[in-house]
Amino acid sequence: MVDVDLSRPGAVAGPDDVHADPALPGADFLESGEFIEPDFGNDPYRLFVHCGVEWLGRFNDVAWRTDVPDGTVDFIPKAWREVVDEKQTIELSLILHIDPEPVIKASANGHTAIYRPTTEDPPAATDPLVGGFQHEDGSRRSVVAWYLA
Repeated sequence: MVDVDLSRPGAVAGPDDVHADPALPGADFLESGEFIEPDFGNDPYRLFVHCGVEWLGRFNDVAWRTDVPDGTVDFIPKAWREVVDEKQTIELSLILHIDPEPVIKASANGHTAIYRPTTEDPPAATDPLVGGFQHEDGSRRSVVAWYLA
């Protein structure tokens, strides 16, 4: 929305005059457990990074994991640490590629991490489909409660 009169010739809206319409719904976000199309830009994905970014989540019925430096606990790339929000999440752009091998490229703040499919089970704390559902307010509830809600 623009909160300034633009009817006069040469009128220009300033940065404080332009904002989102609060009556419109918020942006859609991907969630772990969803299906994503290969080679197609998707809705953004919010990754809870309290325990690092080694595990991306489950997409297309597969868990996705990236390599982290040896001996590192709770690893977050420097470029991503700069954009972690107050809820300990980061907004990522995801693109699934299937050729020559399946990978998900997750990007934010000029840095891209490559996630590969794995047959390993993600730790319960990093996978809402295993250990619970992470709410935006940080609270958790069990998967059973989430499905019944």
